[in-house]
Amino acid sequence: PVSGVARFEEDGRMRRVELELSGRGLRLVAEGTGRYYGPALTAAIAHMEAQIRRRRGAAIKKRLRRAART
Repeated sequence: PVSGVARFEEDGRMRRVELELSGRGLRLVAEGTGRYYGPALTAAIAHMEAQIRRRRGAAIKKRLRRAART
């Protein structure tokens, strides 16, 4: 990632955390909500980690397919 942003919002009793990572033409965004910022942040981090795992898995599969063709 080249840059990252964390946004914290409050609407009544609900808290919302949005995480954004960008770089190399890629932009990942994850959000979490909860009554408190701690659980909302934990959920947002979990969503971001899942996106990163999916991207890495897709990149590895792509490399393996290329290698199999040669």
